[in-house]
Amino acid sequence: MKQFYKGIYFTIIILGISIAWGQDCDEGYVPDCSGDGDCCPENWIGDGYCDDENQTWGCDLICYEEEWPDCGGSFPQLLVHPEQIFQELEQGDSSTVILTIVNNGIEMPLEWFISNQNDISDWLSLSAYSGFLEPGTLEEVYVTFNSLDLDEGEYNTDIFISSNDPFNEEIIIPVTMVVFNSCLDLSSIDFGDCDMVLGIGWDGYQCEYFSGCDWIIDDIDYSDYFFNSVQECENSCQCEDGDIIDDNPCNPMECFDGEWHETIIECAEDWGAPCEGGLYIPPNEGECCSECILFGDINYDSNINILDVVETVELVLDGGYNEIVDINYDGTINILDIIEIIQIILD
Repeated sequence: MKQFYKGIYFTIIILGISIAWGQDCDEGYVPDCSGDGDCCPENWIGDGYCDDENQTWGCDLICYEEEWPDCGGSFPQLLVHPEQIFQELEQGDSSTVILTIVNNGIEMPLEWFISNQNDISDWLSLSAYSGFLEPGTLEEVYVTFNSLDLDEGEYNTDIFISSNDPFNEEIIIPVTMVVFNSCLDLSSIDFGDCDMVLGIGWDGYQCEYFSGCDWIIDDIDYSDYFFNSVQECENSCQCEDGDIIDDNPCNPMECFDGEWHETIIECAEDWGAPCEGGLYIPPNEGECCSECILFGDINYDSNINILDVVETVELVLDGGYNEIVDINYDGTINILDIIEIIQIILD
């Protein structure tokens, strides 16, 4: 028997002496739920009559679960299904599951709301964040997962459902989403020197058959990255003409005829071309090759003029350094370098 109030203690003052003990009831009796120290007949629990705080004989037994059906019309009862939500989702995809909220009471309406709405992760959204349910009715809330712009991995959040159910004022629904990429490049994985066909997978450019000894390599199970047909693989992995992957600016990929084609960019500095009259400056983020900047071109605009002189003077006044205007290679920027820049402009 589920009991919400256990070990109720009370104090009696007798002749100024305070005596305290745990509430004990005779056999066949149980502690009253109000905490006032009374004991009530145990057989009143679940006898078809509601024994709550309004009971004629002063016996409140509503904290015993078996009494709830007797008082079902006295309060709303919140039920939810499922009690936790788990979803696996491919990168860039979305999916919806149904969270059912029920008022299992007989008489009173249920008011519910999502108490942590502002704290729920951005990848999760609900079709409703509050509701009002008459006794014996339910509401289906659509819970939508979205893996757009998310990396592979496990994501967790919680849904807090609060209500006017006195025994379930708050229910917490744990939510987990696992994001995966079914188009993993399998070409560099050694599945073993066996002739068993593992399935159709993505090799980084196209879909092809893979053979090997097992799908599990170094305790990693790759079976989810294989497809049952070439068509299924191409529908998931094949690119659209014009798509570009430029994560590596020196090795971008572009889609032609539904297949990825690699472009290798060779930089002048890498194959030994000198930067006559200047220095190679490292590329900005998202760019591949270093740029040849002439000595004196401090603002990197491919022109040496009065603007470079002014900026170099400010650099001298600030005590700064920039190797592109250290014309005489002495490790400092001073009037001698400014004179050199002016001479370059005059020439």
